[in-house]
Amino acid sequence: MLPCSETGIFSSTGLLSVSCPCSSITAAFRSAARDINLPSDELERLILSLLSVTDPRLEEVTSYKRNEYPGEQFFPVSQPDKCLEVNSRMLHLFSRLIQAQASGCPSSIREKDYAQDARAFIDSCYCEPIKIQDAADLLHIHPNYLCSVFKKAYGQTPREYLKALRMERAATLLLRTDQPVSTIAASVGFSNPFQFSAMFKKYFGLSPAAYRKKG
Repeated sequence: MLPCSETGIFSSTGLLSVSCPCSSITAAFRSAARDINLPSDELERLILSLLSVTDPRLEEVTSYKRNEYPGEQFFPVSQPDKCLEVNSRMLHLFSRLIQAQASGCPSSIREKDYAQDARAFIDSCYCEPIKIQDAADLLHIHPNYLCSVFKKAYGQTPREYLKALRMERAATLLLRTDQPVSTIAASVGFSNPFQFSAMFKKYFGLSPAAYRKKG
């Protein structure tokens, strides 16, 4: 199923064994990427996301570095929840491969679409307690990949964009309305007004009340 005979065996219970070093897997997929319309860096991130189920150290890794993981071995998946997660990520991987093969559109266009769609989602839902994971799930991509393409398009991560949008909107409401701080906090996605006030002060250097007073 994978371009490496020792990467593992899938069954109804998940990945039974993994014994192929990460370097072999990513190298094999970089080679395979040349024959499909999927960027090798995206393919690498998808594979690392899959392997992170067996090695938590890879959860925040978006690119394999040989000197950090020299010849590492990965481990069996035995817990039912992890088996399901492995199968889910594998299905997502195959889904992306199929989409890329079918679409044939340049990777730059796909990345731009992901970034624009994520920004539209944030613009529409910033008043709700959303997380970046929600945008990634909506687009069926890994959150690390979303952060990468979003920053490439807009110069900041989705989290930074969401924070700035909420703070600027809150600042406008503080100056143009007489709404209580707790009401304004709720209107920009914060259920806890104290958490909102702390973030606002860190962002502007003033508490919401002081910001309003200064005008």
